[in-house]
Amino acid sequence: MRTKNMLLTAVVIGLAVVAGLLGVGGTWALWNASVQSSPGTVQSADFKITVNGSSIPEGATEVSVTPENAQARLTPSSKVYVAVTVGNAVNAGGPFAVNATLGDPTGRDTGTGTGLHHYLTLRTSPLSDSAETCAASTYTTAPPEGWSARIEKDSSATFCLEVGLTSAAPSPPSGTTVTIDLPLSVEQIQAGA
Repeated sequence: MRTKNMLLTAVVIGLAVVAGLLGVGGTWALWNASVQSSPGTVQSADFKITVNGSSIPEGATEVSVTPENAQARLTPSSKVYVAVTVGNAVNAGGPFAVNATLGDPTGRDTGTGTGLHHYLTLRTSPLSDSAETCAASTYTTAPPEGWSARIEKDSSATFCLEVGLTSAAPSPPSGTTVTIDLPLSVEQIQAGA
């Protein structure tokens, strides 16, 4: 009889547990709380870099810049100067610095077939603190990794390009065009660095 009573008690306890689980929706939660919140908008910052005040179009691999003096003509006795001002116009809420690096420039013929790009002399430099234009800036030998500048949010840095011709350059036909590629890379600096 004792075994029968124990079995009956175990069945009753098992049914009570099953009934309890069905009554609370199958959870063993001791606390249940909920909080309502209003819908909100989460927006990430735009990585917006400008060159000479203009935004770089999305997906652009090239951006054109013009000489400081639009009337300047490149000859063996006169140079042309180009300012490249890189701006950090990111809309992040906190500090957001970038590092801009200007690589070595290279010239190439733009379909005219004159070979004039072989006679170019190209030098780069950050804009000197005492100079207002690239024509008045001081040019020194660029480091192997190129010129770099840390640019804080809402600030800019200016790099200069000096374009010259060697005295051995042939007299090109009027309107000859030469393209100069000036690699520029910009990367975010890790916060706290």
